[in-house]
Amino acid sequence: RIAPWWERFGHSLNAMDYTRLTPDGIEERNGNFSAMVLTGGYAPDPKNDVWVSDDGDYWQRVYACASVLETHISCKPAPWSPRAWHATTIFHNELWVLGGSPLNNEV
Repeated sequence: RIAPWWERFGHSLNAMDYTRLTPDGIEERNGNFSAMVLTGGYAPDPKNDVWVSDDGDYWQRVYACASVLETHISCKPAPWSPRAWHATTIFHNELWVLGGSPLNNEV
């Protein structure tokens, strides 16, 4: 679906490799892809959302789920507080979020 935000700023955008899974949690054949990962930013208030796109036109919101089989309705937003002007990096194939504003003591 097309991204539902407008004029977002102070967000981060990373490129990340990922593997697609079937609904039952099994890796798809030829399931290695690259995607853009957008996190947080002001829209107009600080956000803690995560969006993924493999073409830059259509974006899908990502939720934190305990199981691959859960639906997004039972899942939660990202496990960090809303923020902008933060830094993100990919380390050992995981997305790390650092700092940001509003200022707090989270890392």
